[in-house]
Amino acid sequence: MLEPRARGLLRVGTATTLVMLLVELVQGALITGRAFDIDDVILNCAGALIGYLLLGRWLGRAVHPRRRHWWHRLGGKGTAGPAKASGIGPG
Repeated sequence: MLEPRARGLLRVGTATTLVMLLVELVQGALITGRAFDIDDVILNCAGALIGYLLLGRWLGRAVHPRRRHWWHRLGGKGTAGPAKASGIGPG
């Protein structure tokens, strides 16, 4: 959410899946009696995606406002000329 390049449903899903696979592998290797469980990976990824859809998009846009692309500046919409900006002129 906070890193602009990491935003997006597919990117969040991919990052969550990789991290959860790593966590499950480490738990299986280091903790006695603990085995790899694909259900944990699936449920954690589903929770992360639901959380992203509910809160992440809004929070990401609040922290990183949308950028203006070069084609937004070409149309002239929202730009006032000198007469409108100063309040002087016919009208």
